[in-house]
Amino acid sequence: MIRGLARAGFISLVASGAAVFIHNILSPYGLFLAIAVVPAVIHFLARGAISRLEPIVGVVVWFVVAYIASTERNGNEILVQGDTNGNALLVGTSALVILVLISVMNKRSR
Repeated sequence: MIRGLARAGFISLVASGAAVFIHNILSPYGLFLAIAVVPAVIHFLARGAISRLEPIVGVVVWFVVAYIASTERNGNEILVQGDTNGNALLVGTSALVILVLISVMNKRSR
């Protein structure tokens, strides 16, 4: 179980990091790709999950990465800025991730 949770966290971390870095590249296509990547990864994690906690770990990792990327760090660098692309990434991906989590949990409870 611990191995599955660690795998889910790592895969979600890689996908979330990739989304953060590509959302400003080739606007608007990079943004569309970034918004689609994280929910798709959460969905595939949930389909192959042994435990119900694995997709939840993936969602928590997304929110942690989004928080860290949108706040100032050393050197006053912000990876997700408060512009149109940054706001669309945060709101769009967060909404889709929550919807994917709800739909996956409803399917698993049946």
